[in-house]
Amino acid sequence: MYIDRSEIKGAAKRKLRHHVGQGFMIGLLPLIILGVMIFLAVLSWQQATHQIMHVDTLANRLLWPTSVHLGNTLAEMLLSLAADIVTASTSLGYLYWLRQKEPITQPFRLGLLGFSPRYFPLFILTYMTLSVINYFPLGLLPTAKGWFAALYLVLAVVIIIVGLGLSQVYYVAMDLRDSGHGNILAVLRISWQLMSGFKWQYFVLQLSFIGWNLLGALLLPQIWIVSYQQLTYAAFYEKLRDYKPELLPAR
Repeated sequence: MYIDRSEIKGAAKRKLRHHVGQGFMIGLLPLIILGVMIFLAVLSWQQATHQIMHVDTLANRLLWPTSVHLGNTLAEMLLSLAADIVTASTSLGYLYWLRQKEPITQPFRLGLLGFSPRYFPLFILTYMTLSVINYFPLGLLPTAKGWFAALYLVLAVVIIIVGLGLSQVYYVAMDLRDSGHGNILAVLRISWQLMSGFKWQYFVLQLSFIGWNLLGALLLPQIWIVSYQQLTYAAFYEKLRDYKPELLPAR
């Protein structure tokens, strides 16, 4: 079984060709929210740093670098968490849009589809489960030196493979909720079954966007590339469904 990359990328481009404004609007609201969160985090960090620097005690003089470092690390973790959740929610909006034959009336709200009452409980549980699977095992290892470095590398490869197998969890969760049932175990199982035989193809598909992302950093509007990339991933999922229709309820 083979999914033609040019075919699904062509479907994404055709969707954007006459409706690029809708694609822009789907990705805009999450970016605004994320931008506000980054601004507030930076402002809070600057205020905390200012307060620490102006408390004239020996303890604060000694602990100031550590305190700032911890605060900065916490802010980075929270921002990374917010970015991941918003990106996952946006992916649902693009899948919904891809399936629509007619222009949608409220594209601005689709970027937060994962936070709607219908999807949010399973969506956030899926995110938390996926985060534990992806990050917890590596955190258990000590500093990657000697034999631990080799173990760290092997574990990282295993996590990448598992991540590819579970890459469709958000789409699966959305479809299961639309059918009125589903739980986290079903989400993980169906995603793994869908990706059986397609992990390498999806990995290559992800690599194919490296050049686009570099262009986005230099020339092209990043919001167009995000829309193009998310629509392509959604089209890949639709092809998986076509190959294995028995795994999910009918659309």
